[in-house]
Amino acid sequence: MPDGNAAAHRVVSVSKGLQKLGCQVNFIQGKSVVNLNTLSSDTDIHREVVSKFSFRKISGLDVILASIRTRSNYIILYNYWSFPFLIILIFGFVTRKKVIADCTEWYGADSESSIKRVFKWLDSEIRMRVLHRLCYRTISISKYLHLFYGERSVLIPPTVDIKDKKWEISKNLAGKLTKFTFLYSGNVGGRKDRLDYLLRILSSQKEGKQCEVLIAGTTKDEFIRSHALEDLPVGYEKMTRFIGRLSHQELICLQKKCHALFFYRPNTRANKAGFPTKLVEAFTVGLPIITNSMGDVSSFISGPEYGVVLAPDTELNLKKLIEIYRPHRKKIRDRFDYNNYLSELEQMFK
Repeated sequence: MPDGNAAAHRVVSVSKGLQKLGCQVNFIQGKSVVNLNTLSSDTDIHREVVSKFSFRKISGLDVILASIRTRSNYIILYNYWSFPFLIILIFGFVTRKKVIADCTEWYGADSESSIKRVFKWLDSEIRMRVLHRLCYRTISISKYLHLFYGERSVLIPPTVDIKDKKWEISKNLAGKLTKFTFLYSGNVGGRKDRLDYLLRILSSQKEGKQCEVLIAGTTKDEFIRSHALEDLPVGYEKMTRFIGRLSHQELICLQKKCHALFFYRPNTRANKAGFPTKLVEAFTVGLPIITNSMGDVSSFISGPEYGVVLAPDTELNLKKLIEIYRPHRKKIRDRFDYNNYLSELEQMFK
């Protein structure tokens, strides 16, 4: 069971689909086994204090014991470490329990330590290229992974429960928005997202004075550390407003309030293999999405009512953007509702 973040929301929404198909679903959370029916919503998931390198976890014993205790027929492993993954695969083969991989990422080695870099690369490559292929099925979050794993793969992007009350709640966050407001949420910088692209556009076009960028989930200090100052335009402080870390519910409320979501990602293997959860949430609340063509993004932003996909070497036209999306009325969309992917889940059992 992943910690209470976007990964946890994916696990719970997939589990709701499995339950809809008649499965009984249990999670392993630390040393506990939690039944899906005991969760009032995916926000009930929390981190149990347990060592990442405990013997139970690194040996796969936590999963094996929970599987025996619950008499499970299937074991789903979410981006699991390769060594315990192998132990669980052997256990599944011996006991005739089917092991399924839920695969949502393919990162390389990015640690500063050379030893950690080697171990992380080995762990990732063994899991992605060998262990997932030995599984009964693989749940792939993107077309990139789906094509990589072929006929044993089922394609399921991040999904939501459209009937969850969190999509209806509204809170007055960030005060009154007097400017055209871009929302950025998550960790800025590094291998994933680039925000300096938008800031340079705001500083180069006169309409940029009518805009601001709300940054949630990243502090100002973290932002500065993640960008070389020479990459940031002069006066970027006036274009940005940092509102700190928010709960998932607060972030959804903020998405309803802003004019557009912005993120820009390099076309790396990690980004092609993954799928931005922020796109799913913004799409669901009807917030226009401004991003570049990367991974599966273009498949879902298929018209101006959904947002703009920036072609390579194309600069964003702020004047046109403001004219279209300032008066834009948001409405809840069910494109990513988990009920729309029940047939894909059902393929796992055929």
